[in-house]
Amino acid sequence: MVGYLNLCILGYIPWVIVDVLIKYINIKVAVLISMLIIAPSICSAIKERDFIGLTFVTGFIAYVIHLVYKVAPLSWYSTSITLIVGMVALISIIVEKPFTITYAKIKVSPDKWSNPIFIKINIIISSVWTSIFLGEYISQLIHFPYYNVFNVVLIIGGFIFSDKFPSYYKKRTGI
Repeated sequence: MVGYLNLCILGYIPWVIVDVLIKYINIKVAVLISMLIIAPSICSAIKERDFIGLTFVTGFIAYVIHLVYKVAPLSWYSTSITLIVGMVALISIIVEKPFTITYAKIKVSPDKWSNPIFIKINIIISSVWTSIFLGEYISQLIHFPYYNVFNVVLIIGGFIFSDKFPSYYKKRTGI
């Protein structure tokens, strides 16, 4: 769950902090506060080579540059970040290096990292997160009513699934 928390911190928290704070303080100060809060998670993502988390960070940076300087291509990038992250996640599944392995390695001993069942579990969890990212993008694109609530439900569902599924799968397969 710790790794997935880092994903949430990098993927969602910066936007929320800036969106709330810019109503009360200068945008540059709001961005600085947000970056200071997520700095440890960025360092962790770099250390762990968490490409999904780092992709979210680039989306946030594009969002900030667009807010401050009104650069149109960056607006598209920042509003399409869940599509981009979803595609990166999908590619990680296709090449059989599911992005969730980065998070799973925190809880699993190194001797199990190359086990086919460990990889299969992570392919399934990565598939669920890919669906979440793409579902977020589509619901935003079609202006789904209550998008924010739907988004939170998807993320919480992803966290619960990611936490519970490995135990379920191991029991089901008799491991």
